[in-house]
Amino acid sequence: MRRNAVVAVTLAAVVGAAAGGWALGRNVKSSADAAAEADAPPASRITVPVEERTLSSNLIVRGTVRYDEPTPVALAGSVGTGTSSGGAGAGSATVTVAPEQGDTIDDNSTVLEVSGRPVFAVQGDQPMYRPITPGATGDDVKQVEDALVRFGFDPGPVDGIYDAAAQAAVAAWYESKGYAAQGLTTDQQTQLRSLRSAVTAAQQGLTQANKALSDANKPPTESERLQAEVGVRSAQDALTEATRRADDALRQSAADVTSRTQARDAARTALTAATGARDSSAAARTAAADALASAQAQQAANTPNPETGNPWTAQGIASLSQAASTAAAEAAQAVVAHNEATSTLTGAEQALRDAQTAQTRQPETSAASVRSAQDALRLAELSLEQLDAPRDLTAVREGVATASRARDQAEQDLAEYSVTVGVSLPAGEVLFLPTLPVRIDSVKVRRGDAVSGEIMTVTGSRLAVDASVQVADRDLIAEDDVVEVESTDFGIVLGGTISFIDSRPGTKGLDAQHVYVEITPDDSELAQQLNGAPVKITIPVRSTGDEAVLAVPLAAVSASADGSSRVEIELPDGTTRLVKVEPGLAAQGYVQITALEGAAIAEGDRVVVGVGARDGAETDSSNGTTEASVAGQG
Repeated sequence: MRRNAVVAVTLAAVVGAAAGGWALGRNVKSSADAAAEADAPPASRITVPVEERTLSSNLIVRGTVRYDEPTPVALAGSVGTGTSSGGAGAGSATVTVAPEQGDTIDDNSTVLEVSGRPVFAVQGDQPMYRPITPGATGDDVKQVEDALVRFGFDPGPVDGIYDAAAQAAVAAWYESKGYAAQGLTTDQQTQLRSLRSAVTAAQQGLTQANKALSDANKPPTESERLQAEVGVRSAQDALTEATRRADDALRQSAADVTSRTQARDAARTALTAATGARDSSAAARTAAADALASAQAQQAANTPNPETGNPWTAQGIASLSQAASTAAAEAAQAVVAHNEATSTLTGAEQALRDAQTAQTRQPETSAASVRSAQDALRLAELSLEQLDAPRDLTAVREGVATASRARDQAEQDLAEYSVTVGVSLPAGEVLFLPTLPVRIDSVKVRRGDAVSGEIMTVTGSRLAVDASVQVADRDLIAEDDVVEVESTDFGIVLGGTISFIDSRPGTKGLDAQHVYVEITPDDSELAQQLNGAPVKITIPVRSTGDEAVLAVPLAAVSASADGSSRVEIELPDGTTRLVKVEPGLAAQGYVQITALEGAAIAEGDRVVVGVGARDGAETDSSNGTTEASVAGQG
């Protein structure tokens, strides 16, 4: 402590001496110092040389790196089943294969699966808004046809009509992706077969009619007569067979209804029995449980068995416990049997409804087959009658006309029905996106989720910088301008291009306008890191290019009385002269100048930028004049 005190005293003394010396120095001045302070130093020109240099003016804005504008994506409707006209609704279907965040979606790619059905991404401006069914027309159909051509499938004429060729192309497209297109129901397939058979029969009748007409002028031969008789018998047999088949089909459909009705009634009876068994077993379970509980209570109270008068034994209690367990198991089995009976009844009722629907449609199908056979028989009979008739071709021609009408009607029936059935394109199985590829930015559903509303958001697959410029600077930039993007966080500089400038400023034209700059890093990992990072964007707005121009500091240019611009050049003899100039691009503290009125200015000429005292000035060793630094001026 004593030593510390000595040090403190010594320091105090040193500080005091220094303070006294400083105070004395402040108050004691030499005569020269006093004279210098009394008179201001003489002024001196500050000059700098004229330079040749390139100039560029830049606009600096700040922005954030991100992928292109996020767009929400939702299914436009239901997905199909592949075998029936029904579909799984977009609100109730289940995601079986979910999209993954960060994946890239390309044209003709499978984005996800819903209830086992695919959802394809297809490039197109018009969104999917309806299922495309046979016979549909419109721009959305044409968009599908364009995509099919792009994918290598032939839809026929690209005319916006969803005809048989387009359906076949859709089916081939689905098959190439490993899926089955949305096709015909069983009832539709049956109806199509019947109508096609009718067309075949009618065509055969027309062929026979035409042959009869061509042979009408020939005298009948024995073989022709025999052939005509065989034709009649064949037609009669065909009519008989068609009638039999029609009757069989009607009986079969009625039998199916009866069988399905009996199955439904049997299921109802089984359900009633199962309900009784369930209720009985439940009552038995309750009684067994009550008996066990009563015995256990009597045993606990040392009360004898009321039936035997003897005390309850462990064996007796165990017997009642076993009985209660057995009754509970039987009750559970009865519940299972009741549920199975309920499910069986539900299936039987659905099967009955299907059979009733088929029975309703069967008469029309059967009648068409019988009509075709009747027409064929009438034609065969006419052919036989004409063998011995006079050579009047009216009847034969009428037969041809009849057969032709029958054929035409059969084809019309087939065509009208065909345009209503076939391969369809469910609304929920295609996502039309205006720009592809895109990147999955976020996923809203997982495997097993019910599809409802938004399923994901997508962005462009390339990085962009979202920035803004003031409205006053809007005319300085244009789309496709090349810019420089600098990330101070990562210490990198990337090239970029202005890809989009918002056409409208903000509220009342006072806010900034959005600018989007595309960048393409070579390193994908770096691209992931840059997502969301702040960056500086340097936009060259004016430049002298690669050409060097004469330039001086901004301070060297002054305005004359007539409004023109001028610079003051120092001559070798120490005098100066004023030279009128035309100022050009100003940037980086310098301005481009061009001499006017025949005056000459060359690189190295010294221009006056101001005046200053000699005291403290820096002397230019080349000519002895004072030169001030111009860095940062302007």
